[in-house]
Amino acid sequence: MQKIDIPGGVLEIRGLKRKELKKLRKYGYKNTSFSPAEDVDLDEAIDKILELVLTKTELDLLDDAEPRHANETWLAIIKQTYGDPAAEKNS
Repeated sequence: MQKIDIPGGVLEIRGLKRKELKKLRKYGYKNTSFSPAEDVDLDEAIDKILELVLTKTELDLLDDAEPRHANETWLAIIKQTYGDPAAEKNS
């Protein structure tokens, strides 16, 4: 779990579970990566993940924050789900 500070509170971030990814395939989320098709509304794809991971209270806090906080939160969820290539070390 990761915590993200936003104005008004703290969000607890976790990665998506495999069963959740299955529900999100039409948005471009796969077991190994996120790659949206051209006809996918990226804002909708982001909102779907936020709704799965965050509580109602956390969503309300995020809705009252600047859009950059939603982007930061979504990216943190993606990194938790798929790993962060920048954090992986060469062996």
